[in-house]
Amino acid sequence: MDLKNMNWNDLKFFLALARHRRYSHAAASLQVTHVTMANTIKRLEGAIEQRLFVQTKDGFRLTHEGASLLPIAEKCERQLRLPVGEMGPEAGILRPSVRVGTVEGIGNSYLAERLSSWLLNNEIELEFVSLPKHSQISRRDADICVTLEKPSGQNLIVQKLTPYKLGIFASTNYLSSHKEIVGKDDLIDHVWIGYVDEHLFSTTLEYHKEISEGLNFSFRSTSMITQMEAAISGVGLAILPFYMLHSRLAKQKSGRKLVQVVPEVEFNRNYWISASTDIHRFKFMYSAWRFIKDIVHADQKMFLRN
Repeated sequence: MDLKNMNWNDLKFFLALARHRRYSHAAASLQVTHVTMANTIKRLEGAIEQRLFVQTKDGFRLTHEGASLLPIAEKCERQLRLPVGEMGPEAGILRPSVRVGTVEGIGNSYLAERLSSWLLNNEIELEFVSLPKHSQISRRDADICVTLEKPSGQNLIVQKLTPYKLGIFASTNYLSSHKEIVGKDDLIDHVWIGYVDEHLFSTTLEYHKEISEGLNFSFRSTSMITQMEAAISGVGLAILPFYMLHSRLAKQKSGRKLVQVVPEVEFNRNYWISASTDIHRFKFMYSAWRFIKDIVHADQKMFLRN
């Protein structure tokens, strides 16, 4: 592959299309027009005399030549980001930016509050992205990702952030007006709160099936926080992580307070944290990475028990 005639600025367009697979999405990520994106890719392919993409029904796919160029482009991108990452407010530029992508539960119920407090003592602009899907470092969805499943890909550092436990909860109002729950066998006779099956973004969320395939659902939501609110209102039984209820139980009013039922039935899951392998070269990103890991480790008991 002859790269001597290539405009290196065109590599960011190549990376955007490789990551987003559609002209419209790639163009939006760079804040350019669909036409500019298409013309730039055409110019790049002409300069190196290689076809980099083939169009399919699912979007653009890298050719063999495109796949060969990808690691070169990603290396260039990482190197170009370093000079900016090494500067800071003292150099007279804007605050460095860190984007943290998380799944909803730990993001909205735990990390949002703690990262906000941490920012008070750090000259960093934080972009906090709560995504109902897998965040991907490779697509630049985020600089740091917290996910339910262990991510895979090149140039990634992946670590288990924490194990966590979930239990079955119901409001005291619900329990006082429904059949008594003594053991696991009684769970099948109650109404449930859960996820919308076709919108499940991870098999780790299918914990209801570990009880029974035939549960009677009265309320479904794509949001765990919404499920918790429904449980507080007395709609039915809900499976919730202990850390979400940790700070709320003491604040809940009598009758709407959630209590754990059948304590012997618990569900074990993990959160994973990932970032680019060169995150340590960006002081502000590494600082956010270390804070997330350290605060979760300090609160380990919150994630593992009620």
